Amino acid sequence: MREQIAGGLFGVAVGDALGAAVEFLSQSEIRERYGILTEIVGGGRFDLEPGQVTDDTEMMLAVGEGILVNPESPVKSIGDRFVSWYQSNPKSIGNTVRTSIENYLQLKNWDEAAKQTYKKLKGRTAGNGALMRTLPVTFAYYGDPEQIAQKSRKICRMTHWDMIAEMAGVFYNVLANCLVSEEKNRAWEKTWKWFIFYAYQEADAATVELISSLRSAVNCDYEKLQATGFVYDTLFSALWCFYNTDSAEDAIVKAVNLGDDADTVGAVTGGLAGVYYGYGALPKRWLGVLQNKERINNLVEGLVKLQTISLEK
Repeated sequence: MREQIAGGLFGVAVGDALGAAVEFLSQSEIRERYGILTEIVGGGRFDLEPGQVTDDTEMMLAVGEGILVNPESPVKSIGDRFVSWYQSNPKSIGNTVRTSIENYLQLKNWDEAAKQTYKKLKGRTAGNGALMRTLPVTFAYYGDPEQIAQKSRKICRMTHWDMIAEMAGVFYNVLANCLVSEEKNRAWEKTWKWFIFYAYQEADAATVELISSLRSAVNCDYEKLQATGFVYDTLFSALWCFYNTDSAEDAIVKAVNLGDDADTVGAVTGGLAGVYYGYGALPKRWLGVLQNKERINNLVEGLVKLQTISLEK
């Protein structure tokens, strides 16, 4: 299990660090500058050092560390870490996340803060800032899709009061849960069988219809992918990149070279690919340059220990 946990968490981080260099560039601009970007070079809109990560990885770490403090009810401990991170003045932070944290500092309630964000942004809160951070949920509650779904939704809606964002998080983590031990096509079918049953009980019809259309991601043309900040587009693109490649490196490279919200699509793809192919499949040259490895390793060990405790009960 350590191999899958480390693969997933480090997969998010290297996808983030690779994609950060080309965030919000078009595919033609990427080709002009890099041909195909395959190396972690830093720079980009936040002028990062090679190996630095963005809010994708930083929020994932906050989620995972918060869960370890209180697995049964992690929202407060996760929220405390969101606030500390926000107050550190990070280089990158999404508008929905920023607004919700600022609302929380006034209201002291995450659900109420997210509802206020929904109102302020006129309902435009189905961004990928919730999805990108949720992978630790898979490992903390591994083998229990109901728990994975419940915790994914709670953690997503701390900042994103939106059913599409919640259901994208549920689908992603249930798929990752299946990928730990299943061949990728079997994991795909197993996830859909469970998810459709769950979604029809929990979500409105429009959300179920939209998320259900993710089934077409596997057979879409690469040129038609849209790597925008809309959570549906991000998940759709990540699914294509994972299911139409045969290695973690190829999946992540395909993802970040879509441009646009490249760091997040890279991170989400990296999470799936890292879980499935394992830590050992991630390119050593990427891991070598990656910063903050000790903190990620500490989270890996914490989640491994949590799994061991769960199995002993």
